[in-house]
Amino acid sequence: MDIYTQVVEPTTIRTPPNAASFPIYQTSAYTFADVDEVDQLLAGKREGYSYTRGGNPNTDALAQFAAGLEGAEAGVVTSSGTAALMAGILTLLPRPGRILLAQEIYGGTVGIARTILAPMGYQMQWVDTHDLAAVREALAGTPAVLVVETISNPLGRACELDRIIAMAHRHGVRVLVDNTFATPFHATPLSWGADLVVHSVTKFIGGHSDLILGAAVGSKDLIARAAAVVDSADFTPDPFAAWLALRGGRTLALRMRKPAWGLTTAWSGFPSASSPAATSSKISLRPCEGNRDVGVQRLGCERRSI
Repeated sequence: MDIYTQVVEPTTIRTPPNAASFPIYQTSAYTFADVDEVDQLLAGKREGYSYTRGGNPNTDALAQFAAGLEGAEAGVVTSSGTAALMAGILTLLPRPGRILLAQEIYGGTVGIARTILAPMGYQMQWVDTHDLAAVREALAGTPAVLVVETISNPLGRACELDRIIAMAHRHGVRVLVDNTFATPFHATPLSWGADLVVHSVTKFIGGHSDLILGAAVGSKDLIARAAAVVDSADFTPDPFAAWLALRGGRTLALRMRKPAWGLTTAWSGFPSASSPAATSSKISLRPCEGNRDVGVQRLGCERRSI
């Protein structure tokens, strides 16, 4: 073998199965012993990876992690939170139709709606999700997809999401929930019936302001469709960013616990849950730093003892 061949020959060192930290697979392509291996992989007769745009161990590990936190069957990681939103919307509504969006919602979601989806022929309708009568009226129209957040960005309010999801399904409307601000530490919208849940992993799950990623979780069927969108649209996540996010995610519970304690302390003077200012959405802060009564009315959470 000459030196020209030697310098491009893959190493044969196998990844140890007992490494405490998941390895970084910073690769765009994968090697095969022969063409038969490639044929078997592409035919679905064997497991493996052929090209990182379609899959990578690091992104798959993060997807499994996110799905586990949300109680989902499967997950897929994307290049950003807005890419996860876009993939989720195209999964639930692949052809132009009506999209209901919460009036209080992330600016990036507004950008997707106005810059990309509207020119494609999608019809946008903005809904005050804190007004159940307005929600009911909006749901009564043509079939649609509802996009809403557990805790709104940036106002930090929560609507009666469990009731809204039930109402939406009675009208044949699928629901995509952005759970970025609440995180699975505080809320798991799939347990209330949401069809898909998305995250900007960039924020609380990553936790260290050193990456940009998104994730979508849900049923195996919906995630398979979302993964096809991610692959075809090239919403490809970076393996190293996925590795960083998984590392950051390991401390999610600890990091969410402390701010929750601060919020319950700082906002203890806000109206009680029995007042009109509060809602009954099933978002509740976990016990933290000895506090057992943990209602945060500013977030629209009901006061409850856990």
